[in-house]
Amino acid sequence: MPKLPPDPVCDRLSRGLMVLLGIGLVLAIAIPAGTGWDFANFYDAGHKIVAGQIADLYNSRVPIEGKTAEGHLPYYGTPISAVLLAPLGWMTPAVALVAFKIQNTAALLLALWILYRRNLPVARRAGLSESRYRFLFLVAAILFQPLWTIYRVGGQTTPTLFLGFVLALCWFTSGRMLAAAACLVAVISIKPAFVLILAVLSLLAGIRFVLSVAGCGLAAGALSILTMGWSVHRSFLEHITAIKASSWNYNSSLSVFADNLYLVAGQKDEFRALGLAVRLLAAALLIAALLHGRRRVASAEAQRHWSYLTAVTAGVALMPIVWEHYLSVLFIPLAYLLAMLPRLDRPEIRLIAGVCAFGFTQNVVLVLWVSDHLQLYDVPGVIVAGIIKCAPLLFATILVWRVRRQMVAFYNTSGGV
Repeated sequence: MPKLPPDPVCDRLSRGLMVLLGIGLVLAIAIPAGTGWDFANFYDAGHKIVAGQIADLYNSRVPIEGKTAEGHLPYYGTPISAVLLAPLGWMTPAVALVAFKIQNTAALLLALWILYRRNLPVARRAGLSESRYRFLFLVAAILFQPLWTIYRVGGQTTPTLFLGFVLALCWFTSGRMLAAAACLVAVISIKPAFVLILAVLSLLAGIRFVLSVAGCGLAAGALSILTMGWSVHRSFLEHITAIKASSWNYNSSLSVFADNLYLVAGQKDEFRALGLAVRLLAAALLIAALLHGRRRVASAEAQRHWSYLTAVTAGVALMPIVWEHYLSVLFIPLAYLLAMLPRLDRPEIRLIAGVCAFGFTQNVVLVLWVSDHLQLYDVPGVIVAGIIKCAPLLFATILVWRVRRQMVAFYNTSGGV
């Protein structure tokens, strides 16, 4: 398809959005928000590595080098992942906060740039000009709050994971299974909650990818145990298996309404079973749609690409606890569907708009204000709050399921992914 002419209006609007985004990022880095939140968690983990207190990695109450810890939030990464945070421990907390936010910003912008550049040819083949796709991409990214909520909590490892997932998409789609597996194992080492994405992808990808994941996982585990000892790994396993259900104000999972009923309406196993059933049903629908449609896609590269987009969405849908920033990985399938927007029907376009528009439900400042002032902790309250809170994930799940026919048609007629 010939290159479409630029749209001057979209170009001017895009430049304005980029300026506004740049100003917002500078302010977000400069404002010292989040010192007692997630930043303290990562700073303390890095400080413990520097201080040689590896055994205390999962004890958030111990002093570090005789001084009170920055915060008391638990660390949920694997032991070896804390080594990546050691540079923070060499800095003062104030300097480390700025450095961590700068690193987050660099990882986030690089991931978004790769996604944009990768999907730009897709947009052209779909009949969307570069000017319009750039504008739509910027609008969607800015509205999608899970990408930006990390600044309120002082920074997170999630932007680095987001970059890892984007790189793994490129390698997996092109058939470089070992590189993709190594990247994803590194991602899971930093934040084990995302192991469900890797599990679904392994189920869909075939034996070559499974063997690559197994090899990389065993190598990473052996390295971690040999360098850090078994004792801290035992503490890690005890730590992550003790995680309990989280209230709606800190959870955006598909089953948060049922999990919160368990907390406020009596701790009945039926509520937990309902939550599990909702998550399993969502993942099953996505996987079934992929398996049914993938057989009709001629290109092996396109089959791998669709499998990856499905695994990302289904993996998040399966998570029992989804912090707001976890949803940032959903921008990977969202960016691709934006690129093929002219090939979608109105219901799917509305769902894309819904995912972006309801991103505000992941804004930490707004969520905490609602939690403090509206006190939605009775049975009707947790049901309504839970459904609204999981809206972006719910819409994304329905969207990826609904576009199965358009995906088959587009893969087979567009000449690439």
